[in-house]
Amino acid sequence: MGLMVLRAAEYAAGGMTADLLLAKLKEMKQCVNTSFIVDSTEYLVRSGRISSKINTICKAFLLHPVLTLRNSSMKVGAIRIGTRNHVWKKYIASTFRTVRGIDTNTLFITHAGLTKEELKEIEKQVRNKVAFKNVLYQKASPAISTNCGPGTFGLLFMLQNER
Repeated sequence: MGLMVLRAAEYAAGGMTADLLLAKLKEMKQCVNTSFIVDSTEYLVRSGRISSKINTICKAFLLHPVLTLRNSSMKVGAIRIGTRNHVWKKYIASTFRTVRGIDTNTLFITHAGLTKEELKEIEKQVRNKVAFKNVLYQKASPAISTNCGPGTFGLLFMLQNER
């Protein structure tokens, strides 16, 4: 939503009519890329998103789900295997495996319970892949924090085809 608000403000400041702005925002929804990597599946069990058996398997094999959000629906888009730092690097690398088509204006790093040092390291890894003009840190919404727990972070950005 933050990406869309920033873009809407830009359009409005440029004199775009309300009708055209609403049409652009509707198109823009399809261009927002939103995903999160979950540190621990404990919170997914508490929120009823996965079973305790799946949680046990995830803990035993160091499985970390990558959740994608599209059309107000949260789904497991991938599974990363390994320690926290390892899966973070893999998540960032896979998210930006191809930079063609990415709008490099703004990236939101949305997080729950991360330190400034951890956020800076995530940003450094991202910038090694994509030269975003603006990188903004945003604490995760209560819904994301409650469902995913501390140690979760997401990379939210726009794709270019909406301009």
